[in-house]
Amino acid sequence: PNPFIDPAGYKSYVAEREATFRKEWDRQKQNPGSPAP
Repeated sequence: PNPFIDPAGYKSYVAEREATFRKEWDRQKQNPGSPAP
């Protein structure tokens, strides 16, 4: 989606991607060297 056309959708997309990233980052910090599932 174009962030200039749908700013609310863009913000929700960014928030969702950031949450996914942080969850994976926490998992990796707890299990260093483990591959992604």
